[in-house]
Amino acid sequence: MGRLTESRLQALLQAGKATVIAFGDGTGLSFRITTTDTRATARWQLRYRHAGKAHWSTLGRYPEISLKEAKKRATKERAAIAEGTDPVAERRRSKLALKAAKTFRELTEDYMTRAVPDLAESTQRDVRGFLKNDILPRLGDLRIEEITGGEIVHMVEQIGKRSAVVARRAFTITSVIFSHGMAKHLARSNPCASLKLKAILGKPQPVREAVSLTEDQLRAVVPRLREVGRANALAVKLLLATCVRKRELTHARWEHLDLEQSLWNIPAELSKNGKPFTIPLPDVVVGWFRELQELACGSQWVLPGQNRRDPVGDSTLNAALGRLDRTLPRFTVHDLRRTARSHLGGLGVDVIVAEKCLNHTLGGLIDV
Repeated sequence: MGRLTESRLQALLQAGKATVIAFGDGTGLSFRITTTDTRATARWQLRYRHAGKAHWSTLGRYPEISLKEAKKRATKERAAIAEGTDPVAERRRSKLALKAAKTFRELTEDYMTRAVPDLAESTQRDVRGFLKNDILPRLGDLRIEEITGGEIVHMVEQIGKRSAVVARRAFTITSVIFSHGMAKHLARSNPCASLKLKAILGKPQPVREAVSLTEDQLRAVVPRLREVGRANALAVKLLLATCVRKRELTHARWEHLDLEQSLWNIPAELSKNGKPFTIPLPDVVVGWFRELQELACGSQWVLPGQNRRDPVGDSTLNAALGRLDRTLPRFTVHDLRRTARSHLGGLGVDVIVAEKCLNHTLGGLIDV
C-alpha cells in the first residue's frame, strides 16, 4: 500500500469500505474506517497493553485530527503508558469528574470546600467577598466548558470600569479556581492561562499616596458630610472615633452592640487577626449608633443595603466620599483609619495603647 499520506487517507475514506490499517512504526497507531448504510467515518486508535491486557484508545476522528496530529497524540500517550497510566481509564475518570461539577459555581464550591480552609481566615473572607460581589454574578451559572478567554476578558473589563485593583484580584482568584479544577479533573483547561492583564487593563495605575487628614482638614470635612446622606455621615464619624476597619463596621450587626453598657463586641469572623475584641463607646458614639438604629428600620445590619436584608456594599462608603465637594481633600475610608492613628500619636497616646486601639497585633516583646 505504500506510505500513508493525507491524500491516501482521504481516498480510503471516500471509498467507504470498512477497514483497519495498522502503522508498522511500533507506536500501535491504527486508522479505522467504519461504515453505515449512509456514510463512512474514520477515527484514530492506539493499541496498547496495560496490566497485562490489550486495550484500544481512541485518539480522535479523522479528518478533524490529521495524520501528523494523530502521530503526536500516539507518541504522547505511549509515553504516559510507559509511566503506568491507563489513558482510557483516565479519560473515563475525567468524564465522571466533569459531570460532578458542571457549572463554575459548582467548581467554586469544590474549591471553597477543599482548598480555601487551609488559608488564613482573612484571606478566606477576601476570596468569598470577591466571589460573591464580582465573579459569581458573571460566571457562576455558566457551564465550565463554555467559559472561554473571551468570557474572562469581558468580566475583567466590566469590573475594571469600577476598579482595576478589584479586576486584577478577581482575575487571579478565577485563575486559581480553574487551576484547582484541572488538578482535580473538574475542568479541562484554564481560560485565564493565556491572558495577560496588561493587555486587558493596561499598565497598573501608580499607587495613590496615603492620606492622613490634618486637624484643619477634618474641621473642613466633617461639616460637609451632610452632603453624602445621614447614614454615610454617621459611618464616617464612627470610623474616625473607633478606628475600626471598614468591614468591621459595614458588616456589623445590632447583636454585636450593647448600647446600654456602651460596648461594641466585634466577633472573630470580622476581625482581621481572627480574634474578637471589644470597644468601649463614649456617649456621643452611642448616640450615633442609636440614630443609625432608627435609620436601619428593623434590619439586623447596622448599615443595611437598599434591600435591608444585606449589609451595605463594600464600595458604598468610598463612593459616598467621592461625592464630597471637590475643594475638600480626596481621601478614602482606609485613610480615616490612618488619620485616627496619626492623631492618637499627636495627642501623646502611648504607642502600645494606640496600636491596640486599631486592634493591631504587636510582635516581639511588646505584644500584650
